[in-house]
Amino acid sequence: MSLDSFDDRCNRRLATSGDSASGNGRATGPADRQVCHLGQIVRPLESVGCYVPGGRHPLVSTLLMTVIPAQVAGVSKIRVVSPNPAPEVLAAAHMLGVTEFHRVGGAQAVAALAYGTQQPSSCR
Repeated sequence: MSLDSFDDRCNRRLATSGDSASGNGRATGPADRQVCHLGQIVRPLESVGCYVPGGRHPLVSTLLMTVIPAQVAGVSKIRVVSPNPAPEVLAAAHMLGVTEFHRVGGAQAVAALAYGTQQPSSCR
């Protein structure tokens, strides 16, 4: 499956949704702040796991609203799992630069992200 197989309208909508979610994350995202004599240092997690349900309707928004905030926060390893990813979800993952996507779902997928398996490894 490639982005070329989608019509331009779909690609534009995916790009617009991603840009919008990314802008919201940057506007509310973490920053090092100092107030009076107290301060706050925010550091991103090393890795996160994102679960995208794979039911009858593709939930591209779930992918966007879990991956983009992690990217904005500076997370270096983002793992996505979905039991039956729709082509739209895969296209959005590709547009976002997701490099680790596993076709597994349910409680076992969440457990794999939490505790680790051979593939995917655990998120810390």
